[in-house]
Amino acid sequence: MGARPEPPPLALARALAGDLAGLDWAIGGSLLAWRHGVDVVPSDLDILVAEADFDAVSARLRPRLQPRPVAVDPQYATRRFARWEDPIGRRLDLMAGLGIRRGCRCRFVEFRPETIAWTDGLPWMRAEEWVQIYRLLGRADAASRLHRRLRVPIRTACAPATGGDQPRGSNPGKASRNAS
Repeated sequence: MGARPEPPPLALARALAGDLAGLDWAIGGSLLAWRHGVDVVPSDLDILVAEADFDAVSARLRPRLQPRPVAVDPQYATRRFARWEDPIGRRLDLMAGLGIRRGCRCRFVEFRPETIAWTDGLPWMRAEEWVQIYRLLGRADAASRLHRRLRVPIRTACAPATGGDQPRGSNPGKASRNAS
């Protein structure tokens, strides 16, 4: 079987990696699922960062990308969120303190730089974390497809809700560069 073509969000991540050097950030979402062999066509680049670094990451994105408006989605309680787009239409969602509402409760997924896996010069979140995120989002099919591609047990990645609901958004941290 031939190599799969590189999706546009991966090319965007590669283009931005140098600009984000020295900051902690990691790729998640459908691009992470694609990297693990899930049959999906990623439409955007999802990046998670620590809340304290959200502004620093945004400042580094600003010369290359334009901010885009974001509609309020009642399913999310993410503390910091921004949507960006490059001149050729590739979209990036930047998140910190990813929060998901399930009924009357909010679950937060905190960015943990120590769990970043560096491969081919890019930082990736643990796929197990995204299986849990997909489950919290009610995306059982996406969770199952990604889980089937993994060879390790799934542990919960979600921290209990703390404080009140806050708007979508995020900040990056400093991850160690572990070559894989």
